[in-house]
Amino acid sequence: MVLPLYFGMLAVALIWAASIVWRWYKLPDFAGEVYDSNVEKELLDARIDRDEYIQAYVRAEAPRLQTYQCGVALLALLTLPLLVSIFFETSLALSDWSEDNYNIAFRGRRMTGILGDFVMFIVIMAIYVGLLAGVTVFHYSRKRPSLKSEERRLTEKAK
Repeated sequence: MVLPLYFGMLAVALIWAASIVWRWYKLPDFAGEVYDSNVEKELLDARIDRDEYIQAYVRAEAPRLQTYQCGVALLALLTLPLLVSIFFETSLALSDWSEDNYNIAFRGRRMTGILGDFVMFIVIMAIYVGLLAGVTVFHYSRKRPSLKSEERRLTEKAK
């Protein structure tokens, strides 16, 4: 039951990654179309170099945050089995230790039941939420130029 769900989530994350790669690949072509359309509608100065505009458009409009988030999702899915096994083995070792040293057992069962699963879930989610928050803060701390400011810069350069 769990394995098909895991591989399904991995497949969805890989499809998401493929769509982001496709957007990165098609972005220069789209930027060229935006340039041609804006020049044709006289929204953009025709003296601006087309290649410079495409580079500026890619710099301003690239899907960086989605790339970072997808990377974290893939990292999370790939490290999830490792973290679960580490947590499970640690909890078994602690349960054996407490049973041997303190005679703590609940009706002959170890502490690897629902409470242990809940704590494992909370710890793993805290790790991944912290990682995602760190990546998001990293993205927003690196200020990239807006498309409008890039257009102004290119217009000034073309004069």
